[in-house]
Amino acid sequence: MIKLGQLHSLRLQNLPKFISFSQENDTSLSHVPLFTEKFVFPCLKKLQLSWIKITTIWHTSATSYCTQNLTELIIEGCDNLEHLFLSSMARGLVKLRHLKINQCKNMREIIVMENVEGKEISFPELDFLHIENLQNLVGIYSGNCIMAFPSLKELTIKNSPKLEEFTVKSKSTEIATDIKPLFNEQIKFTRLEFLSMSLNIQQIWHNGVPEMPSFVKKLKDLTVDGCDNLRYLLTCSTVKSFEHLELLTIRNCKMMEGVIVAEGLAEEERRSKMLFPNLQALVLEGLSKLTRFSPENCIEFPNLTRLKIGKCPVLKTFTSSPVIGDIAVSSEKAENTYAPPFFNEKVAFPQIEDLRIYLMESLNKIWADQLDGDSFCKLKTIFLGGCGMLVSILPFSMLERLQRLDTLFIVVCDSLEEIVEAPSASNSQALVDTQPTLVETDSKVVFSELTELRLDRLPKLKCFCYRMHIKCPSLKLLQVSECEQVQVFASEFPSFQRINGDDQLEIQIHCPLFSVSKVLFVKTLHVGMHY
Repeated sequence: MIKLGQLHSLRLQNLPKFISFSQENDTSLSHVPLFTEKFVFPCLKKLQLSWIKITTIWHTSATSYCTQNLTELIIEGCDNLEHLFLSSMARGLVKLRHLKINQCKNMREIIVMENVEGKEISFPELDFLHIENLQNLVGIYSGNCIMAFPSLKELTIKNSPKLEEFTVKSKSTEIATDIKPLFNEQIKFTRLEFLSMSLNIQQIWHNGVPEMPSFVKKLKDLTVDGCDNLRYLLTCSTVKSFEHLELLTIRNCKMMEGVIVAEGLAEEERRSKMLFPNLQALVLEGLSKLTRFSPENCIEFPNLTRLKIGKCPVLKTFTSSPVIGDIAVSSEKAENTYAPPFFNEKVAFPQIEDLRIYLMESLNKIWADQLDGDSFCKLKTIFLGGCGMLVSILPFSMLERLQRLDTLFIVVCDSLEEIVEAPSASNSQALVDTQPTLVETDSKVVFSELTELRLDRLPKLKCFCYRMHIKCPSLKLLQVSECEQVQVFASEFPSFQRINGDDQLEIQIHCPLFSVSKVLFVKTLHVGMHY
């Protein structure tokens, strides 16, 4: 026996012929373990095995000589491994905190069970579990025992196409027509906060039951990416379980039609208000069949500050009635064919600061004339790109909500003709009366906090706001590129004239970009024009 009592960290990498620390007498054995009782590592804490051709890592009695103090285990590119360890050994990993398994193409299970039906196996200290690129993985383990992770905070499972459920039940207990959820009652997470997955699953949890798994109530960060068979994420009745969720990211789910659906609910429940009380950021990207975020319930995001939506080609509105074929399930009259706004009065974003919308080919109108309460009143950044059907962006009534707008960036919107819709006489006079700092007269609009304005590749853009003066006392950067319909701007600048002291500048524009006779800027103005 050789004892390496001072060894705390061991890394074996790119050793194509190395299979074991000791040469067994019987060389015909097909599964020679890497570690045997002949080599003892009593103080080993970190172990990394990368791109070696081992078939078995530990002998069955390994817990007595090399794993009792193990805190970090990384396994990468070990293609001959079919499993990581036996259940008897798993019980000995009482100090393991970090486990990562990547690119082991023949691994079918992480743990092989040994006569533990009905018992519980626990990883008491494990707080990080990352599983990725295991092409033949069918489950973490098989059987009907309970698996507990009382300390796990971060779980990532990616690119394992055969994995449909965390635990694989015996065939005798399965119903062939059942949709298998990834997580079932055999899994216990007590402190899980971060969950990320990219799998060919149809359900993550049992959405058809009134109570969600208890662990979702503590989730703070949920990422669903590349789950091509997932049609929806939640039902209206299960939204309330995600009371601590702070970040929700959904990307590249080819079959997803709605994030929230109203399956199995009475009409009254479908119309009840939904709330994400702690959600701070929402990302929806690459969802080719998404038609709505949720049904037409009122939905509130009281703490959401960032919203990013892109590459959703058939998404026209944030909330809508579900559809059967091309017919909306609602009582609205058939002749009402107007383009619905993306955001309406049923969605509340009182804290949103950063809004980014791009590559939305079906988007006709972003904001309704009437919105909920103080929604969008704290908006600082707007980015719009690749929205080819937009003719205008802001309804005139929206201006009173944009007193904090700092950055406006609009790019590649082929049909865009104006940034702000032309106001009616009543609308403009109402703002003059109620918001004198925003609309000084019926022909001058003030963006008091705007510091950066970029307009790029807008071939039909003619003006910012028809027949209105634009006052931008804080503007520092103005960039206009490839806007062919915009009238000449830079070539007809007169000299700058100082007014009201040393800092404020006035520019007289004869053929104006913004269809105004006067634009006011403060401090340093950088102007870029490209045609």
